[in-house]
Amino acid sequence: MILGAINLHAQWHSAPSGTTETFYGSDFADTNTAYLSSWDANGASIYKSTDGGESFTSTWHDESGYFIFGVHASDSHSVSVSGYDPTCNCALLLQTYDDGITWTNSTFSSSFGFYAIQQSDPTTFLACGYNGKILKSVNSGKFWTEAVTGNDTLTFRFMSFGDVKTGYAVAGASFNFLDKIFKTTDGGSTWAMQKDFAFTRSIGEIKFLDAQTGFYVGSDGQDAIFKTTNGGTTWKRVYHGTDTSVFVGISFQNAMTGYAANQAGRVVKTTDGGEHWTSVTSHSGALISTLAVAKNGKALAAGVDGIIYTNTLSAAVFVPKITDKDYFVQVDAQKLLIVDNDQDQITEITIHDILGREILRKNMIDSREVSLSELQSGTYFWNAFHNGQS
Repeated sequence: MILGAINLHAQWHSAPSGTTETFYGSDFADTNTAYLSSWDANGASIYKSTDGGESFTSTWHDESGYFIFGVHASDSHSVSVSGYDPTCNCALLLQTYDDGITWTNSTFSSSFGFYAIQQSDPTTFLACGYNGKILKSVNSGKFWTEAVTGNDTLTFRFMSFGDVKTGYAVAGASFNFLDKIFKTTDGGSTWAMQKDFAFTRSIGEIKFLDAQTGFYVGSDGQDAIFKTTNGGTTWKRVYHGTDTSVFVGISFQNAMTGYAANQAGRVVKTTDGGEHWTSVTSHSGALISTLAVAKNGKALAAGVDGIIYTNTLSAAVFVPKITDKDYFVQVDAQKLLIVDNDQDQITEITIHDILGREILRKNMIDSREVSLSELQSGTYFWNAFHNGQS
């Protein structure tokens, strides 16, 4: 009964940034809202997009010598950016709760600087960086306590949580050669080293889809992507690169579809849960440093001298099977669509016209009804999603 779908993606293209600063962090707050962090010798900035990464405007700028890196968007209103504050020679967190209009500045003397900030549940945040420090907040970043990492010299640069208890962090002797993976099973209060690759690999980013399934990108002499399905106990190489550059970013739309970005300007894509990867765009001479992907598949890769590359999504075209008569709706006779959500566990419904164009989308987690009162009379069909899968 489920409708088939063809989701067409146009070629990647360059997007204007209006700056020559280097981008170091990125995140999508939703399918339309994205944030970028950047800095150079002339200052540091935070940029915001409201059109899916097609254009950006500055929402914060300072010329005091800040270095800013990781970006984490809880939603379009609440965003956190991690970095370094030269006025105290210490770690920095910038946070907004009003769509980027105003930003608060918090500093932490226990660390030279923070590289990443992540969120494990609606109110728990973790930041990591220099001096072997990982800090944890259980009240949305208002107060912080130091986690136990067992060292005071390593630099933690990337983190990812598979669930509220299980997280992974990448560390190394320096910020640009990360060869150790740490793991927590108590929500980030204590960490222990799980893997030490002893300088044989340089890790560019880590991303977990759940507590057991995750990826890290980087290089072992050639650019590479590795996958685990047992919580980081063992890793399998799933992408063999073609040059000696380093993968610097990995992000997923859902459990099956994701992207990874190579420092040398190449972006690869998987549609089978990371088992296979194919190149979707390559920009010779473009130095990429950060990658982000939204839930609708919109992606952006950004880097040195203000470069931004993004993909353009066309409207999805859904092709119903002839036997799927239950998925057709005649609106002139029915203004309410009722689904058996208790049995089917449907999480989202989309309504499409006879040309396959999406015209309505509704979250169904706590609902069994979809109002069709705003639609003109005619024939429509609908598609059901179960935990994000059609």
